[in-house]
Amino acid sequence: MAYQPLEKLINLHDGYRKIIQHRGRQLLLLQEGGTPYLIDRHCPHAGQVLDAAAVNGDVLTCPKHLIQFSIQDGFPRGANCSALGVHTLVYEGNSVGVGE
Repeated sequence: MAYQPLEKLINLHDGYRKIIQHRGRQLLLLQEGGTPYLIDRHCPHAGQVLDAAAVNGDVLTCPKHLIQFSIQDGFPRGANCSALGVHTLVYEGNSVGVGE
């Protein structure tokens, strides 16, 4: 499996957000609480872009319909909709990325 670096670890900080193109999909690399996450860029409920979604702890709130998702596993909190795609990050040297 080939490694695709996404960002240098030194550039990450809480509140960090970066749009990633990977295998024809738009993803969002973000960091909160000292932990980086890689999630689908669009809400599975209505396709809202999540670039500016509020994050409190490990809960991301979609700005359109206020549906909350865990950024650890993608499962919605208290809503009946599909899970948000959460992708595994790989650490190599001084960067974080994905396996291809």
